[in-house]
Amino acid sequence: MSAARKVDSSVAETIRAQIGSRAFMMLGAHSLTTDSRGRTLRFGIKGSRRVNTVVVTLEADDTYTMEFWKITPRMASMVACVAQVYVDCLRPMIETHTGLYTSI
Repeated sequence: MSAARKVDSSVAETIRAQIGSRAFMMLGAHSLTTDSRGRTLRFGIKGSRRVNTVVVTLEADDTYTMEFWKITPRMASMVACVAQVYVDCLRPMIETHTGLYTSI
């Protein structure tokens, strides 16, 4: 019997910190998960009619790729995918694609 491999979630934790806890609170973020490599943070949001899931992936060039999804019980469709997002643009990109504010 093999032991389960522990996922290093430090990158996902860093992404979460870079977006900010206040932003997560204002988005009603929930169901935070990471992929098996630990380089992706996926979370659901509440309050947006356009998007209900955001996926943020750290790329090799130290930028992020952001995917915005609308997921329903019947289908999942990607609303937008934005590549080469710098850390200082994470929150503005979320605001643009969700229509929700991440700060007061």
